Amino acid sequence: MTTVDEAPLFKHVYGGLIASAIGDAMGGPVEMLHHSEIEKHHGWIASLLPYHRPPGPAYVWKRNARAGTYTDDTRLKLIVASLLIRHGRRLTGRSLATEFIRRHRAATPGSLEQAWFQEWADVSRGFLSRTGPRRTVRLQSFYGGEVVCGGLITLPPLGFLFPGAPRTAYRRAFELAFFDLGYARDATAMLTALVSRSMTATGRMDRVIAGVYDDPYHLGTRPIFGRVCLRHVERALDVARQSKTGRELIEKFQNTLPRATPCDPAEILAVALGILQWAGGEPAEAIPLAVNFGRDNDTIAGTVGIVAGTLKGVDAIPTAWVESVEQANPEPPIRDLARELCRSIRLSS
Repeated sequence: MTTVDEAPLFKHVYGGLIASAIGDAMGGPVEMLHHSEIEKHHGWIASLLPYHRPPGPAYVWKRNARAGTYTDDTRLKLIVASLLIRHGRRLTGRSLATEFIRRHRAATPGSLEQAWFQEWADVSRGFLSRTGPRRTVRLQSFYGGEVVCGGLITLPPLGFLFPGAPRTAYRRAFELAFFDLGYARDATAMLTALVSRSMTATGRMDRVIAGVYDDPYHLGTRPIFGRVCLRHVERALDVARQSKTGRELIEKFQNTLPRATPCDPAEILAVALGILQWAGGEPAEAIPLAVNFGRDNDTIAGTVGIVAGTLKGVDAIPTAWVESVEQANPEPPIRDLARELCRSIRLSS
């Protein structure tokens, strides 16, 4: 008799969640460093490192965190995973906003946790407001009004609940990403749709990459700018096709893809998908490539991880990485969340 952990569905869901956490944890200690700085101080990173930089609200919350500790990127995905277990496909923006506000109120006053939830609680209060300038200001000033990767690091687990239905996953993510500004919303929805495709792509990365052209709202037909993220993704895929080695790929990306801010979702998604194509979706190869690119590399590696881990399953991920992240982050237990998510998927189907 097949146990839950041996079932293909679990291997995809847990693979996506844990590989995303691994990418986040591997990139975290060198987050925002340039590729050349990483090379100078660490060589080529292909394992999990301990933290030596001070903790922060959007970083780790304790000093000298052990290797395998993840950051805010994974915390957000796991919040969404817990909500999906509770609400299934019926998860609404109101429920998401209410959860952010609840967690902000429950955090210890003056703690890094409270400081981190402040931004999310503010935009959530704006979303829940009916009308007026307060709603507008709060919705339009998320992270200073920058086009950032809030949705990319939050909503992709939604794709698990729509296996093989990427256009539906896209629409639901676009709807839920009330905090995203500008083309960030398209980036969030695109990645969520790619997770949906990864659930049924039978390990083939080409079938996943084809999903970048899913465009349920016909954004690509808009005059002047069209789909900003797609243009950058196409450029990255072209670079990936021309690169013979991983190091060559990273060097070329450094010269062609960086945006004004490292947190730009167009850059993050483009680099992640270029790496995934080059590596054939293999998490053991793709995640270190993302980390060594530098810049917002914990987010890039986490983005790579959720697609590659979902596509190839947990058995394709080095056991040492899985164990390290599980041991460094016992709460909430990611394996248990994956089991419950599988139950929600079966009930929703």
